[in-house]
Amino acid sequence: MKQEIYLTAILWLALVLASGCDMLGDFGDTNVNPATTLNPPTSALLTKVLSGIGKYSDSYPDFENRSALYCQYFSETYSNNNSRYAPNAISPMAFYSGELYDLQNIIEINSNEDTKDKAAEDGANDNQIAIARILKAYIFWTITDRWG
Repeated sequence: MKQEIYLTAILWLALVLASGCDMLGDFGDTNVNPATTLNPPTSALLTKVLSGIGKYSDSYPDFENRSALYCQYFSETYSNNNSRYAPNAISPMAFYSGELYDLQNIIEINSNEDTKDKAAEDGANDNQIAIARILKAYIFWTITDRWG
């Protein structure tokens, strides 16, 4: 009798699972974030870069001591309470995911045959690529001067 109950329960479970499997394939746009922009306008990317480029000047308060702290962090053998800096706070790696990433997107959008016509609405493709390359060179120059 026990075996019949287990067998019946297993058959019912298999029937329920088999009939419900069609629903697993249709999630629609569950993992699509409505707040993201798949095709950002290059004018907005360039504006973001230009508004953030002040971080690279000597007058930006957070940027003045950052390279010195980075050198101090690696040169010390013993770290006292006054000089315990987190490497992430003084590392130049954040710049690669910010302005440099946006400038590379401008170059790729203006170079891609599928998106260059849409990007040309914000200015000539060659001009946008040239501006992005000049700004990339400037940012790399300041990063190299500060961190080597």
